[in-house]
Amino acid sequence: MLERVTYKLTEIATEDFFWATVTPTQAAIMLYGLPPPTPKETPEVLREIFVKKEKMIEEEYVQIIERVLKIRKDIEHGDKKFATGKEVDSLVEDSKKYLKRMNELFKQIEKLKEEEGIRHNYEGIVTIVRDILKLEGVDRVSDSDMIKIFEAEVIHKGLIPEKYLRILKDIVKAKKDYDIHKLNKTEVFQVNKDARELIKFLVEYVQRKRGKELERVKIRVKHGNRFGEIILLGKNAYIIHDIDNEDKEVSKATVTSDGRLIDIKESSIEELEKAITNTDMVQKTFIKETLFEQLKSIFGKDVEILINY
Repeated sequence: MLERVTYKLTEIATEDFFWATVTPTQAAIMLYGLPPPTPKETPEVLREIFVKKEKMIEEEYVQIIERVLKIRKDIEHGDKKFATGKEVDSLVEDSKKYLKRMNELFKQIEKLKEEEGIRHNYEGIVTIVRDILKLEGVDRVSDSDMIKIFEAEVIHKGLIPEKYLRILKDIVKAKKDYDIHKLNKTEVFQVNKDARELIKFLVEYVQRKRGKELERVKIRVKHGNRFGEIILLGKNAYIIHDIDNEDKEVSKATVTSDGRLIDIKESSIEELEKAITNTDMVQKTFIKETLFEQLKSIFGKDVEILINY
């Protein structure tokens, strides 16, 4: 009887059995978005993320894998060589129960990631569509009117191909269908794929559009063998002294009502990029004589204004 019990304990303590327990757990953790933990770290990750934070599994399953890890460690160190048949049967049954639960957890995480993907893509698309409408002069639009106004102000004017309106409609419908559990996994995959294509196109459109608008508020100059520019953003102006220098020197100034630049102080490319993002580029910009006169004091007496660059 002792030999049979000893044989079973050795059998279940092999590396194959151990990794059959640990690997599905690591797969679930990786699917969630975390790096695979070491076996020693696995129980704590399960407890902190899936028991306490997400409440997706129960504490008993963490305790099961802790027992499996302890038995493996005890066998490796020679602290445990024998076990009763009851102990072995309990370990095997608990491990089967644990593996079944890990498979369920994997499916739970898949569903969670699907929901996050659809919600994230949908919210991203709505935000970009609103940005595009704002660029076209439509500041406020309700969710219910968004597609209709986008179609009238953007699609019908030939700014964006009709194809992307169809994708937008499909994604809005898919979001509603998913919320009432009417989408299968294949449809979820296709929706997220289409959403990524739409987001990529819309982001590139906004970048091109804002790039054109940005050129309208720039004054580009040549001074010596260097090129600089002034970007007029409402009541502020940003001065780049050498646009070809990787470490761009940027200054910020206040624009007065008569067009002068005052309070010139040091700024950064990060502050400039933030200002560009937060400024309405559709504004009309007027360059007054006083500003032309100031260019010499900013860039030097040899400054030249570039036209049609």
